[in-house]
Amino acid sequence: LLELRAWPAGWVEGGLLVSRGDELPSSLALRFEASPEATSSLPQSPPKSAASCPVSASRFRCKVPAASLDLKLVADGFVPLYFWGRPVQADAEVNLGSLYLRSGSSVVGWVERPADATDFAWDECSVELSLAVAPYVDEVERERFAAVRATARVNERGFFQVLDVAPGRYSLTVKHEPVKHEAFAPARATVQVAEGTEVELGPMSLERLATLTLRIDYQTDPYLEPWEVKLYEPSSQPGFSQLAAGGTASPEGHFQAAGLTPGTYSLSVATAEGATWHREAIEVFPGETTHDVSIKFRRLEGHVTIGGEPVPSAEVIFREVNGERQISHRTNAEGRFYAFLAHGGVRWDLTIQQPELDIVARFEDFRVRRRHVVEEHAVVDFEIPDTTVEGQVLYGVDQQPVPGAMVRVSLEPGAGGVEYAGPDGSFRIRGIEPGELQLRAYDEPTSRRSQVHRVVATAGAVTDDVTLFLGDDLRVLGRVVAAGEDGSPSDQGVSGAEIVANLDSLDGRGPSSFVPRTLSDIDGVFELALPPGTRGAWLTILPPGFAVTQRRIETPSDEPMLVPVVSEGGTLKVRYPEAITRSFKPSQFERLKQATVVVQHALLANRFSLGSWARGHGVSDRVDALEIPMLEPGRYLACHGEGPASHLERGAELPPELRHHCVSGELAPYGELELTVPAVGVRSPGRRSD
Repeated sequence: LLELRAWPAGWVEGGLLVSRGDELPSSLALRFEASPEATSSLPQSPPKSAASCPVSASRFRCKVPAASLDLKLVADGFVPLYFWGRPVQADAEVNLGSLYLRSGSSVVGWVERPADATDFAWDECSVELSLAVAPYVDEVERERFAAVRATARVNERGFFQVLDVAPGRYSLTVKHEPVKHEAFAPARATVQVAEGTEVELGPMSLERLATLTLRIDYQTDPYLEPWEVKLYEPSSQPGFSQLAAGGTASPEGHFQAAGLTPGTYSLSVATAEGATWHREAIEVFPGETTHDVSIKFRRLEGHVTIGGEPVPSAEVIFREVNGERQISHRTNAEGRFYAFLAHGGVRWDLTIQQPELDIVARFEDFRVRRRHVVEEHAVVDFEIPDTTVEGQVLYGVDQQPVPGAMVRVSLEPGAGGVEYAGPDGSFRIRGIEPGELQLRAYDEPTSRRSQVHRVVATAGAVTDDVTLFLGDDLRVLGRVVAAGEDGSPSDQGVSGAEIVANLDSLDGRGPSSFVPRTLSDIDGVFELALPPGTRGAWLTILPPGFAVTQRRIETPSDEPMLVPVVSEGGTLKVRYPEAITRSFKPSQFERLKQATVVVQHALLANRFSLGSWARGHGVSDRVDALEIPMLEPGRYLACHGEGPASHLERGAELPPELRHHCVSGELAPYGELELTVPAVGVRSPGRRSD
């Protein structure tokens, strides 16, 4: 026996207005649910549901249950309209009046009042939506971004709606600003808004302000100075953080920060000289939070030599692998240094620099091992490779030397160091690991730079035929705009789009390690500086609220380029079969992903900050998969390894030698494409030793 409950019905009606150029919809959807007044006064209330409302002669009429209802009026292509606690009587009509339908995007959400708040009024709450700004944007442009903001009030239901929101990435803040009584901590969220959409946020909780007390077990740093403490909170830009509080700990190792917003913070504990000894994520709760910090370190005695000779007065810098800690020391006349290092399995990348001896050396993935430990302290010898690279920095047709030019060394696969040219423009770099490296020069007073130059360093030999020619940067001017319905450019600029250049190499031996990048301004305009001699590049455009796209440029032109971007992005998932993953340790999966090439007419690899892009869209990192949201629709190809696949041209057929190493598929608008990389020829990277 099926029992159906019937409710007395009434009508909701109204008139519709639209802007010139917009067409009235042929129908509406009216979503309704019983308001709190109805649920508290009736034994039973009508269930949450929706009705379809035909539109005729600019008017609509919908049959709904007779009760006090909350209403949401939805029309395709327009911002939804909300009405609260509208009483509907049986066989009666409720006229909503003449309603203006506006096109565009909006952000809506709910705010939860504090559970223990006694003096709380919703009219003391407001919402502010502001464009998210990357930390490296200059101050002038930052002020222009800051001027683009919208506000809304929070109603008695805790609901808010921000209208007329352009596509982009925003920071949303719920503020509580009472006149007399206690203020609560602001609630924050980061919002991605696409063209013609409504973004609905879940409940945002207002909580009491927090006070954090830290107790550091080792009360002072190893040099008996007070610790410096900093607390960082996530910024609205993925991958970046901003300082929330900081200061000097007491001689007893105590530190307190008040007025914090509850949430997750990154804690940094450093020496007065700035060497970071401890870093961790901590959760700060409303009210009082006390956290104990444990810092462990071991005394290290190091000896630095090159060609069997000690290296005096060298700066030795320890940087934590995949971490934030950085500790530096200097060798004495015998090439020895005495340091304290955090221990307990911590891995370090080591850089040793001695400008007077032209030494720039690097040791990767160093850790203190048992064989290093002698009577509770560690003893390690660092023998720098006896390699030498010599050259000169020149400028102009008459090849004038450039004294003081900075020569940057980039090793493969890691970072290198910096050397400076002498009075005659010459430079000399010693201690580089034998193998291929990339050199480029930059002259700060004139902003001139060189193209990347590849050389091979050989142990016990001198490479002395290197010449780096400076030139003026090539400028790429352009504007990122929203695409119209037919894909053609509109006049709507897209602000905050990141433009990243993957440069062609001069020697055809793979892409350059130098990756220029910039952001579009508030009008969508950008200027990208490329090194002199650039023959061509692929530009990857990552526009907030729109789909990632790419453009090919040959020799840069003076003509500004126009880049239309679409909002109909899809999600690409690259997965790895067990035949690949079972031979990799978790710590090696990032190398596995870095060796994966994704192609859509061109190179689209995760070297282009696509990890940050994914996190900004709420995609969590997975060690065994690569997921990229909001990609431009089209055909994609996934291959393991950076061989010939990275040089495929637009529309080119896949060469026979790659067909067993790659897989492809079509990504539809708003669709999802999953590609599983073939396991052919894949080997584990193996273990490293030091």
